[in-house]
Amino acid sequence: MKETLLCCRITAQEKGLYRLCHDGVEQAAQVSGKFQYEALGPSDYPTVGDEVLADLNGGGQAVIQDRKSTRLNSSH
Repeated sequence: MKETLLCCRITAQEKGLYRLCHDGVEQAAQVSGKFQYEALGPSDYPTVGDEVLADLNGGGQAVIQDRKSTRLNSSH
């Protein structure tokens, strides 16, 4: 069965667990194993405000598959 990935925004993050919002509904989430394997460091993980692509699992805990956009570097 092919997963359907939806664009969601991270609204909270604590100890590897996330809350994300899609169409005004918040849901618990975690990053996928593939995401963890491919991450080179902490900056590769999503943070509050990031848009991500996630499989919402029909109301269960969502699985974050990818970050939708690259975060802009805030250093000058």
